[in-house]
Amino acid sequence: MTPTGPAQLRARLGAAFTAHLSPEHTRRATLFERLTVQRLSWDVLVRIHRYLELVGKLATGIWVGFVASVLVGVNWKFVVEDVFNSGTRIRDALALTLLLGTGVFLLARSTLGFLRWRVQRELWRRDVERFGRAGITPAG
Repeated sequence: MTPTGPAQLRARLGAAFTAHLSPEHTRRATLFERLTVQRLSWDVLVRIHRYLELVGKLATGIWVGFVASVLVGVNWKFVVEDVFNSGTRIRDALALTLLLGTGVFLLARSTLGFLRWRVQRELWRRDVERFGRAGITPAG
């Protein structure tokens, strides 16, 4: 007897999720990856990964230094006023400073994280392909 109603819907959703999360589906390159990282050689991908990791650590270090300077007492208020309002006083300039600094940091780290994720996926995909040709099952 075939399930009906909610049971049938549950079975179809389960099958769809299983198909979507299968290793074959997750190993296929997306259009973005086919147009970018899949065209690069292994050595270039490894080098890009290394540079993205370094830039990510540098961005984190700069942000931590910025927050530490605010906590220590560096007055960024005047810098923000000079840059955004030609020296005229801005209400809540300190809050604006913290929001801008944190926003720039989050944008930079998110972009770097996305790029590293795509490079790592391509490196992983090539490793799986190489192991598959050699008949080796990667530990995972």
